[in-house]
Amino acid sequence: MTGSTDKIRIVVRYGETWPDGFGARGWKLEDTLAETEVIAATPYPGEQVPTSVFVHDMLDHWMAGFPLSGHRAEAKALV
Repeated sequence: MTGSTDKIRIVVRYGETWPDGFGARGWKLEDTLAETEVIAATPYPGEQVPTSVFVHDMLDHWMAGFPLSGHRAEAKALV
């Protein structure tokens, strides 16, 4: 469709170190910067995980419309 304005804008930030208790670096959703419960890295850095925290926050929380923190939002996002 010519001239379509159907776009999604995802605002992210990169940090050399995030104050998440793990000394993580990498990308975070801008919406998560004020949420102290949202970490930048998994607490198990040596373990393989199917997705990164950033991708999980973006796809499972943000795009699905779930809040970014809280045990109920996390349970819904993981399902």
